[in-house]
Amino acid sequence: MATGPQLLGVTALTYYDPPGQPVRRPGACCAGVGYDRKITAMKIVHWLFIVSVMLFVSGIGFVIAGGRAIRAAPAVETTVTANPVATVRQIMNGIVGPAARTVFGAVGTIISVSGTEERAPRTDQEWEEVANNAAALIEAGNLLQMGNRAVDKDDWAKMSQAMTNAGIKALKAAQAKSADDVLAVGEDIYLSCDNCHRRYMRGS
Repeated sequence: MATGPQLLGVTALTYYDPPGQPVRRPGACCAGVGYDRKITAMKIVHWLFIVSVMLFVSGIGFVIAGGRAIRAAPAVETTVTANPVATVRQIMNGIVGPAARTVFGAVGTIISVSGTEERAPRTDQEWEEVANNAAALIEAGNLLQMGNRAVDKDDWAKMSQAMTNAGIKALKAAQAKSADDVLAVGEDIYLSCDNCHRRYMRGS
C-alpha cells in the first residue's frame, strides 16, 4: 500500500513494509528535486540565448550606423594654388605663335607657276592637329590673365579674352571639319594678336 502528497507532479510515496511499519522510499521524493533543477537550468540557458541574440542585433545596428556616418561625412576639399612660372614672352613664343601658325596654315589657297592649290585638312589626324592648336590658343588667353602677367584689368583682359574667343571658334570649326569656318576665324585670331601687339608690345 502506498500513499503520499504530490510534489511537482510526482507523488512522494510512503510504503508500509512490513505491515504497520512505514518505510519511505527515497527515489520518488528525489525525482521532484531533480526535475526542478533541470527546469532552472533550462531557464538560464534560455535567457543566455536571448541576451546573446540582443547583443548580436545591437552589434549589427552599430555597424550599420557607423557605415552611414562614414558615407555622410563630407569630403575634405583640397585647395590647389596655381603658381605661374612662364613669362608673357615665353607663352607667346612657346604657345601662341606655333598654335596660330598651325591654324592659319591649315586652310588656304596657294597660287604658283604650277597652278592653284586649295589647302585644307583631309584626314582625322590633320583635323585633330588643328583642333589641338585651337585649344592651345584658348588656354593661352587664360594664362595671360593669371598672376602678374596681366598688365592691367582693362584692355589687357579684353584682348586676352578676344584671343580665347577666337580660339573657341577655331576649335568648333575644326571639330565640325569645316574648312570655310577655319578660314573665316583666321581673321579673328589675327586681329586679337595684332591689337594686343600694337598696344602692349614690349622690347626684347
